[in-house]
Amino acid sequence: MKILVASHTYIVDINREKFKILANLEPDIEVTIVVPRRWKPGGVQNKIVETSFSQAGSFQVVPVSNFSQNNQGLLTFGTDLIELLQKFKPQIIQVEQGSKSLAYAQLIALNKLLSLQAKIYFLLGGTCLIN
Repeated sequence: MKILVASHTYIVDINREKFKILANLEPDIEVTIVVPRRWKPGGVQNKIVETSFSQAGSFQVVPVSNFSQNNQGLLTFGTDLIELLQKFKPQIIQVEQGSKSLAYAQLIALNKLLSLQAKIYFLLGGTCLIN
């Protein structure tokens, strides 16, 4: 099973732990986390975070270009996401962003345009929506 997760939340390594564990549960599970290449969290943590590619077995983190650097609702990913989706061909896409995020619409559209036929899950503040 190939799972792709898209969220700014996973720019921080400690937040990725649950997906590292998931990737190691069964030999056929692959997890790819898509994060913004550059993100400025705001608040007390006001320095720009630049994420780099990392891979451990069937778990990988792929930084992708992004158009908003500190607004969850406006976060959309660059065209390099298309190539990643075409190569990885996820069966499940999970998007974790703030409510009304453009990233939800972007992943729905790309799923249809690329004929991926992936199940899409949206997590917003404890609520899970399935497309």
